[in-house]
Amino acid sequence: MTIIRKLRGKFLHKEISERIKIYDNKFNLNHRLDWQLEKFNKLWRNISKSVPYYKNMLDEKKLPKIFNDWEEFRNIMPSTDRDKCKSYLSELIDQRKKHDFWRVTGGSSAKPIKLPAWNSEIKETRSDQWLGRSWYGINPEDRCFFIWGHAHLFGGGIQ
Repeated sequence: MTIIRKLRGKFLHKEISERIKIYDNKFNLNHRLDWQLEKFNKLWRNISKSVPYYKNMLDEKKLPKIFNDWEEFRNIMPSTDRDKCKSYLSELIDQRKKHDFWRVTGGSSAKPIKLPAWNSEIKETRSDQWLGRSWYGINPEDRCFFIWGHAHLFGGGIQ
């Protein structure tokens, strides 16, 4: 085993253990929805001040300062699809912190769109990725080679 894999395992096992504790938490549906709404409203206070698209909607009284329940959210929050992102991208970007890089995705449509991304996203999602891999017996110490993409990009797949 290489030193890199040993170090990766050493650092990530603690993160993965912490993430498992979160997922092992047994919430009933109403408790989970209330918890999520509370967390969303906390984020919403910043989003509605620093993302011009939503700030304008708040200023025009089209959206509330807080959401009272998910039904209210579903009824009044406009959906944000690929076309809206392309048309309003500069207005949909949080103005508080400059992005670190651009992420390009085509999704299943193969119509690429560039979205701002931050290095913190990698750190925040790392333990989820490794937890998911562990369900298939892949651990941070393992020798790995990851291929990203869709089978159709390789014709009949990698041979």
